[in-house]
Amino acid sequence: MAQATGILVARPRPGLRRGRALFSLYPLLVLGLALFVVYPLGMLLVQAVQADGRLSAGTVLGLLRESYYRAVLLNTLLLGVSVAGLGTVLATGYAYAMTRVAMPGKKFFHFVALLPTISPPILMALSLILLYGRRGLITNGLLGLQSTLLYGFWGLTAAQVLAYFPFAYLLLLNLFRGLDASLEEAAWTMGAHPGKILTTVTLPLLIPGLASAVLLLFSYSFADLGNPLLLGGDYPVLAAQIYLTIIGLYDMPRGAALALILLFPVTLVFFAHKRLAERAAFATIGGRASSLRHPQVRHPAVRIGALAFCGGVCLSGRSRFAAGSAS
Repeated sequence: MAQATGILVARPRPGLRRGRALFSLYPLLVLGLALFVVYPLGMLLVQAVQADGRLSAGTVLGLLRESYYRAVLLNTLLLGVSVAGLGTVLATGYAYAMTRVAMPGKKFFHFVALLPTISPPILMALSLILLYGRRGLITNGLLGLQSTLLYGFWGLTAAQVLAYFPFAYLLLLNLFRGLDASLEEAAWTMGAHPGKILTTVTLPLLIPGLASAVLLLFSYSFADLGNPLLLGGDYPVLAAQIYLTIIGLYDMPRGAALALILLFPVTLVFFAHKRLAERAAFATIGGRASSLRHPQVRHPAVRIGALAFCGGVCLSGRSRFAAGSAS
C-alpha cells in the first residue's frame, strides 16, 4: 500500500506582499516629488536670484529695499495675523458649542459649517460682492447704498475668515472631543461654573491645538490668491502682486523673487504647525485616561447664545452658497 506524501509550500504573508507593492511605488513617488515639487522650487530659486545671466541675490534684496513692497509684505502679515486670530476665535466658539453645550441641531450645524471645505475659497469673495458690493442685493437692493467698505482690508478679512475657519474648526473639534473628561468632571463636581471650567481647565489644555489652528489659518491667508484679486482694492498683498507681476507685466525674475519672499514665512509656519500639531495630539488624545462623557452646559442663556452664534455662522455659509448659485 503506497503512502501519500505532501509538500508544504510557504505562502507569502499578506503584509509582506503589501510592503513589496509599496516599495515598488517608491521610484514613482520620488520621480513625482522631483518633477512637481523639487524642480519647480529649484526653477523658482534660479529665477529669483538670476540677474543678467548671473546668479545674484540683488533681485530679492532690491524688492525688500523698495518701500512699496515692504508695505505689501506688512499688509500680508497683518492680514494673516487678523485672519488667524479671528478665525481661531470663531472656530473655538463653534467647536465648544458642538462638544460642550446641550443644544439641538448639532448635526445640522456641523454639516453646514463644513460646506465651505468643498468649494473654492474665491466663491466667498463672489458671494460677498453679490450681497454687499456696490450693486449688492443687500447694500444697494435693500438699503439703497453704494458702499465700498467691502473692498480692502475689512472685506478681505471677512472673506478669508469665513472661507478658512472650518479647517480650524475641524482641528479643534477633535481636540475638544479628545480631552480627558475626568478633569472637567472634577471641576464641575466642585461647583465651578462653565466659564470658569473653560478658562481654567479646557483652554489651557488646548493651547498647543489653538496655536496650531492659528498657524494653519495664517498659512491659508498668506497663500490665498482669489479673494485678494477680487476684494483687495487698495490693499495689495503678496499673492496678488505675484500674479499681477507675472501675468500682467510678464516680469518673471521679479515675480519669482516675490514668490520666494512669500515662500519663506509660509515654510516656517508649516514646520511650526507640524510640531505643534504633534504636541497637541500627545497632550490630548494620547493622554486620555477616562471614558467619561464631557459635561454638557444646560443653562438656558448659554444654550440660546450658542444657538444664535452657530445660527449666524450657518447663515453666512448658506448665503455664500445661495449667492454663488445665483451667480
